[in-house]
Amino acid sequence: MTDYGMPDKHYVGEVGTELFLNVWQDLSSASEVKMLVKKPDNTRHEWSAEIYPIDSVNTYLRHTIVEGDFNMSGIYEFQAWAKFAAWEGKGKTAPLMIYERYT
Repeated sequence: MTDYGMPDKHYVGEVGTELFLNVWQDLSSASEVKMLVKKPDNTRHEWSAEIYPIDSVNTYLRHTIVEGDFNMSGIYEFQAWAKFAAWEGKGKTAPLMIYERYT
């Protein structure tokens, strides 16, 4: 995942960064969206997200990182999830490396 409009490196304990996940689909008719997250310890989480449309081809999910989201270093895996009237499902998996912060 290289298209999320954020700095190149992210660190444990980071708060306030907006995370953008491009889903390459129009989500305007979705009734529900979220980010599915697998942390480096293989625990699975659901993070709140909102639809952030750029144009009819590039629609993003946006989540603002809160305390506890990036609580360990390693590779985090993200998937967009959306629910429509006749379908619900996931997008492609996008990895993001989170680094140990310097003291």
